[in-house]
Amino acid sequence: MLGRTAAVRPAAIIGFAFNLAVQRRFGQNKDLDDIIRFVAETRTFLSEGRDLPAKEAEALICATLDMDSPGVAETVDRLDVGTITEIEGQLLFKLVSDENLSRQELDDFLLQAEALAAQWQNQA
Repeated sequence: MLGRTAAVRPAAIIGFAFNLAVQRRFGQNKDLDDIIRFVAETRTFLSEGRDLPAKEAEALICATLDMDSPGVAETVDRLDVGTITEIEGQLLFKLVSDENLSRQELDDFLLQAEALAAQWQNQA
């Protein structure tokens, strides 16, 4: 259950939750092969995974990890906010599923993402 910060946009919460989950999953392991493998697994895992664009999904993860990989910045720059949110949401679903979080752990994770989004939004 999310907190009572009604002013925080859902896209911002998804973005911060995605960032947290990517950092938890990959941490300091910035291996492009692992990212490519994860995106392929996600496409298989999701019933609508065929709609997950691999190149863009990989680029968003690389950008989140501040990886200096060829084409990442250009790929991300071409994406609009709606597309980014959709891709991040699909990847987030797999990242969270892989962690097998308890209900309380999931609530805590989402509250952390919401708090970060609210903090960011208040600074904007």
